[in-house]
Amino acid sequence: MDQLSNDERLEIIKHPIRIAGGKVPVIAVGNFGNTIQEQAGFIHKVNDNGVKTVSIVTGMIARENESDDVFDNRMYELFNLTDTIPLGFYECPKPCFSDIKGYTIAVFGVTICCYLCTAGQP
Repeated sequence: MDQLSNDERLEIIKHPIRIAGGKVPVIAVGNFGNTIQEQAGFIHKVNDNGVKTVSIVTGMIARENESDDVFDNRMYELFNLTDTIPLGFYECPKPCFSDIKGYTIAVFGVTICCYLCTAGQP
């Protein structure tokens, strides 16, 4: 999907939504973009098409040479920019700029749950 334009990505995402016809939840990757702001913008577009959850490719949040703090800060920024959109993690092998750590999954797994339950209020 990273070789496609945003319009092409959205068309691919719309297909299983049409086929499922609301009978089966559809999840799609949505954090394409060079900045967190661009990623959040595309997450909104993916969500607006009717997916149940937008998956975040964790390796696209921070680069390999960036610290865990950079990852954490960008994740919180992404949460703030995507409000109450249900988000999930996907540690895709490519592109993999950084590996998500176990403690980070635990922290953000709880954070996502709490974030959604409080309608985006930290």
